[in-house]
Amino acid sequence: MKKQELHFHRDVINGPDAHVANVFVTDSSGRRRTITAGHRAIHMPANDWERRWPRDGRGIGVGTSRNALSARPVCYVSMAVTHSNSLAAKMRAKIRRGGSDRFWTPDDFDALADPLPIDRALSRLATQGELRKVRRGLYWHGRPTAFGMSRPSTADTVAAVVGTRGVGPAGLSAANDLGLTTQVPALDNVAVPRRAPRPVASVRFVDRSGRPGRFVAGLGWTEVALLEVLGDWHQVIEIDEANARNQLTELIQSGSLRLDNLARAARDEPATVRQRLKDLLGASGYAAIAASIPGSRSSGRLAREAAPSS
Repeated sequence: MKKQELHFHRDVINGPDAHVANVFVTDSSGRRRTITAGHRAIHMPANDWERRWPRDGRGIGVGTSRNALSARPVCYVSMAVTHSNSLAAKMRAKIRRGGSDRFWTPDDFDALADPLPIDRALSRLATQGELRKVRRGLYWHGRPTAFGMSRPSTADTVAAVVGTRGVGPAGLSAANDLGLTTQVPALDNVAVPRRAPRPVASVRFVDRSGRPGRFVAGLGWTEVALLEVLGDWHQVIEIDEANARNQLTELIQSGSLRLDNLARAARDEPATVRQRLKDLLGASGYAAIAASIPGSRSSGRLAREAAPSS
């Protein structure tokens, strides 16, 4: 039997024989609220209600009952019966109108119902295969394929969960993106300039809350990847260091990076990262920008340690 929700007008919820139940009343403006003190709700299986008072085309029925309402011979009730799956049907229609390859959150449906039934309907739609749950409160509607619904890309997932400003790959993910290794991590590592959220799907977030300059400077994906690689140089570089250095020099000279933003963000980076970035910028012909990056207290020793060997 489909679950149903009954809405009663408060002026008729007054039978002495009524049983207490968790029922809402609907006022003349259509707003829903709980029953006030002094009123008692009627508890009856929904199919009994439909047998006693068949609905008209608008879903409203009027009728009588001796046992459920009161000992009086006649007591009129205005009743609206709503199937629980009608909300899911409306949400499904909206999702399909919205097209494929996009995320949905409960806020997208707040005009249809209260938060709790929306959450339940989203969970039901995910169980039915209409949506794919990414995390609590975030769902994906992909394209149908022979292997089921298409999954969101890592970039789309990351953007939906943590945004894009100051966010980029970390560890082997960063080195792989820059072509410095062929290794592919089991989980995509993504550095975020704040407290890292829990892993989502195939993404593991890395806390970089101590480096707010990345967010302030508005660094993009590749710019963050460069800083991450410079920090983990010896752990993630697979090709020989001379080739790695040349590839990063070409990247800097390509014009695809905002070097002034990188230099500004580098002020919050570890000393090793700052020194390696200064070295790369200087070797790439950007000595003035390199000079704007603060040095370390022992710059000579650190420069020797930080500079990738050629």
